[in-house]
Amino acid sequence: MMANSVNIHPRTHRFASSSSSSSSSNQQQHSFLWLSDLHLDPNYSTPSAYRYPDGRYDAIADCTSLNANSDRKLGMHGCDSPLALVQSTLDAAISYFSSLSTTTTTSSAAASSGGQQPDFILITGDVVRHGTTTYQSAQQILSTIAYEVTAKFPNVEIIYAVGNNDVVPDYYLRLPSDEIVNDDDEDEQTSGGVNNGNVEAEGSGDSIDSESTTLDKNVNMLEVIYNSLLEQESTTTASSMTSTRKTKAILTPDDKNTFLTGGYYSRYLHSDKSLLVLSMNTVLYSAILEPPRNDDDPGMQFSWMRAMLSSCRNSNSSSSSNSDNTSSGGCRAIIAGHIPPTVGSYKFNQLWKAEYVRTYYEIVEEYDEIIIGQLFGHLHTDEFRVGGIFAETDNNTSKDNDANEDILSIPSTISTPLLLGPSVSPLHGNDPSFRVVRYDAGGGGKKNAHHRLVDYESHAYSLSTGSWSNLYTFSEAYGDVVSSDILKKEGLSSKVFRTIGQSMEDETQGEGESNTKPTKKEESSTLKQYRTFMLSGAEGDAFNRGANVDCDSACRDEFLCTLQSATRAGYDNCLLGRKELRREEFIAKEEGMIGLVVACIVVVGVISIAIARCRKRRCMRALYDSPPSIHEEEAGIDLKDKEMI
Repeated sequence: MMANSVNIHPRTHRFASSSSSSSSSNQQQHSFLWLSDLHLDPNYSTPSAYRYPDGRYDAIADCTSLNANSDRKLGMHGCDSPLALVQSTLDAAISYFSSLSTTTTTSSAAASSGGQQPDFILITGDVVRHGTTTYQSAQQILSTIAYEVTAKFPNVEIIYAVGNNDVVPDYYLRLPSDEIVNDDDEDEQTSGGVNNGNVEAEGSGDSIDSESTTLDKNVNMLEVIYNSLLEQESTTTASSMTSTRKTKAILTPDDKNTFLTGGYYSRYLHSDKSLLVLSMNTVLYSAILEPPRNDDDPGMQFSWMRAMLSSCRNSNSSSSSNSDNTSSGGCRAIIAGHIPPTVGSYKFNQLWKAEYVRTYYEIVEEYDEIIIGQLFGHLHTDEFRVGGIFAETDNNTSKDNDANEDILSIPSTISTPLLLGPSVSPLHGNDPSFRVVRYDAGGGGKKNAHHRLVDYESHAYSLSTGSWSNLYTFSEAYGDVVSSDILKKEGLSSKVFRTIGQSMEDETQGEGESNTKPTKKEESSTLKQYRTFMLSGAEGDAFNRGANVDCDSACRDEFLCTLQSATRAGYDNCLLGRKELRREEFIAKEEGMIGLVVACIVVVGVISIAIARCRKRRCMRALYDSPPSIHEEEAGIDLKDKEMI
């Protein structure tokens, strides 16, 4: 059976690895470089360049212009990445690591190369430009990226995850185990496409190109990608000069079995195999994948995922357990993929089919104690997702649901958030960006302490100023929301991100001031900052993201509901819950105002009565104390009898 043919044993780090995480050096921090959605466009500055389809950025610049390469050599909003931008991104990363002190990393790869290096490089998919219509073009772009990255970082492990644009046509992927069908059968099978408007592509550049329907869809794209990322040697001739280009391998023959089965593979890092990275092909779970999948475990990837996490856990069997029953020491795992199991922030669409969302989170819950990170790309924006932010709208998790119902929210029991990396491509109005993630052995020097993600830096290239800079460091940007003690203890945990999400609730203006000033709900500074980071510092766009975009109460509810929703049903449920809360707040406010008016009327009435009675008493007192009038004297009225009058 095919299940027996999938090799679950990952290949160990091929390069010189850092010292054991259980050694005395584990107090030093490690780091890795995280790139996502590079979308290299070899046709930039030519009429064949890809640009945002609805023309919203045409007024800024036109990447199809022959002058674009000189006017905007490193790219422009609304366009995919020119080669110069990819090279500049890698150079900026090299400059960053070169600036680090030798005490910030234990990587012996750095020592061998004469400078600081990341422990590994993670690429979470979509290195191919949008709109690619031939697998030969995709293969060329994949090979170019492999060469550029391995040439800049020759001694660093590179881990790549398949993206939906890396297959041709976009979102179209057959597995070797799938039956071959002719075009007529396929048209009948896939007629109607996606079942409803809740599950569709998140960006305008993500729809399946109509021209590509004439292609041979039976090409094995996993094999195309695999061959593109093997060690290669190519010869080019220019101006009567012949040159040979050698590309180091990202994938090797050891990865062939699992990668050709479903596009997934794994890596153990460090000499003691204390860190396991699972590179998952989440394109298989896409809500708009063609042809649609109806099997429970496409490519047997979930089975492989369970087996790998189980193997990681079992390697810790000799490690002691803490009194709180959490494992310490031994193997820990990072899950990496392209499309995340959540809703998007463009159109708030569901990105995975609901049944696959459920299975994924069930596995993550089962192996929660050994998973230290869930890293994805796809949205081109700097975001996160975490369950349990808003208890009143988080009433349905994977364990609460009936097996036939959709999961709504990301389970609040999961210890690690989903981190969504920003893109290098500036197609969606964002500035190009990359992340440097820091991780250590954790535990503050405790015996058998394990790896954990502790912080990250986001570096961005400003297309307006033409320079790279550190946009923000997570621990500094959110230091006012989460205390340094908690950050030091928790690292990049769900608890930390849940606190950040809760701080995005509206801020109330006017409390504690004069009663003449009514209270007012305004966007919190945390959410404003988050929306600024989403586009990596760029000005703003039509999706209410960016530095200079206002966000009303409905907009704020939409963003907050994306943070914890696993499916569109969960997102809609959250919106309804928040609308009901706002309605109740409004009613309470109105009732409060009515009560205040009534109270004011009562107070005014009481005061009026008091004033009237006071005035009457003053008059009587004045009458008692006044001297006798001439008439009284003439009448012979005795003052003692005055009270009787």
